[in-house]
Amino acid sequence: MKTKILQRIVLLTAVLPAVWVLLLGLLVLRTRDATARALYPMAKYTPFSIHFTLTQVFFLGFPLLAVASLVHILWARRRFREFRPLPAFLILGVSVLLSVAVIAFNPGGRFLWFFD
Repeated sequence: MKTKILQRIVLLTAVLPAVWVLLLGLLVLRTRDATARALYPMAKYTPFSIHFTLTQVFFLGFPLLAVASLVHILWARRRFREFRPLPAFLILGVSVLLSVAVIAFNPGGRFLWFFD
């Protein structure tokens, strides 16, 4: 029972580095008009200051969250021998790659719109 709960918690922490991508996508959806254009020249001028701030916090913290998640996975594997780390490593890898891909490829120009 403990291992099952720990397995789910570790999977949730492995997703944390990519939360900022979801928050950015939701911020873009909240601030666009019917023609899918941004209504504001920069994300910091939107009326959703709390949403913008949360997105910034998760964006700035995603490398730290990735390292913390890696340490959490390794700790769980060392502490509980029956713990399977492979799914958590896969999810962590996908979430880090997703974050790096959004930064590198800037889909729709939305990352620069947020980052300016």
